[in-house]
Amino acid sequence: MQRIDSPQQTVLECLDCGHSGVASDVCVVCGGGDLRPLTPRIWGWVGVQRYLDRIDYGLDFYRNGRKILTRDKTIFEWHDDDTGQTELEYPVELGHLGGRIVGEVHCDHLRVTPTMDAFAHDPAAWRAVVEAVRGTGPLRPRHREMLGYGSPNTSPLGTIFNAFRRVDPGLRCLVPGDGRRPIHKEARRWGEQFHKGDSRYQGDDVWYEAVLQHEGLSAVGQFPPDVPH
Repeated sequence: MQRIDSPQQTVLECLDCGHSGVASDVCVVCGGGDLRPLTPRIWGWVGVQRYLDRIDYGLDFYRNGRKILTRDKTIFEWHDDDTGQTELEYPVELGHLGGRIVGEVHCDHLRVTPTMDAFAHDPAAWRAVVEAVRGTGPLRPRHREMLGYGSPNTSPLGTIFNAFRRVDPGLRCLVPGDGRRPIHKEARRWGEQFHKGDSRYQGDDVWYEAVLQHEGLSAVGQFPPDVPH
């Protein structure tokens, strides 16, 4: 799991209408003069769940504890400002199986629509959230190199993407297998049991045992030296 913690530039928040912006004597939206300094913070985490799913993956975005976006997948898209094109970067390899990257992002400073099911249109503010989660530029290493980015994407999402974008069975990708191939369908069934509250599936044991068994290892302590335990 990768933590997100990104303080933003201090702005002034209007106590009359809630709008926030750069320094000004009065609110540019309602004209109110009751303003207070506010230092927004974007925080949360990005990680991987224990199974692949075509729908049940993506990031949840919150404002003041209320979930505004559920399992949002636009965060996996990279928009090229030079060409105006948008590309989906995840899941691409075996994308028909779905994805497993999940996360939770809190951005309490963003305004929301009256229906509370989307953030209000503010391209600059949303871009800051996106960059706090996935950095600048594409996630894919070769694509970054082709476009002249001199270093890998080490953002929270970039780190998880580079570690877990593949779905090979075994310890390297932490994907359960049966010794020959991945058992995605079975892992997804275990995930359903987890959501139902079945106590056996609340921890990682069932999944991790299947990963170890795929590698021909015993779940009682035969760990390679480079595997955390």
